[in-house]
Amino acid sequence: MIFEEKPIEVEILLNPAFCGEVFRRCISEYQKYTNSAFPVSIIYLVLALVLHKFTRESILKNRRKQMHVWLQENQEVLINLPNRIKSLVSISNETLIFLLHTNSICINEEGNINLNKYRKKTKGFKNSEISDCFSAAEIIGRWFARVGDETTIYAMLGVKP
Repeated sequence: MIFEEKPIEVEILLNPAFCGEVFRRCISEYQKYTNSAFPVSIIYLVLALVLHKFTRESILKNRRKQMHVWLQENQEVLINLPNRIKSLVSISNETLIFLLHTNSICINEEGNINLNKYRKKTKGFKNSEISDCFSAAEIIGRWFARVGDETTIYAMLGVKP
């Protein structure tokens, strides 16, 4: 079985289309700043940072800061982060499969993620929490791009790959 059985609430709220848009926005910003593919190993960090309300709100309040400065000033966001990442691995995997199946992304020879062209929709979202998730994902994409090295990103977050 590819997909793990989850409570219906989790399936509805964390569906692959929504999580895929979170990933897509993060990857897009990363690629905009680096002109390179997104390291697949750090995709697993994205949902744990974006979906956790306290962390997301902290990211949005500190969008102009560098990632290391934000982490130094907000060390409480690291509490339980490894467990959040671990609990979201299956959802991240399902989302990656969905994005590959819909031809939204491709994996290059080095095993990194490239976005395929897509038709951009201009409509905004009435739900501010959804908009906040997408904005936080974009900020994370820029932060990851500025840090550059995936090993450093993991070290900054206090997580082992």
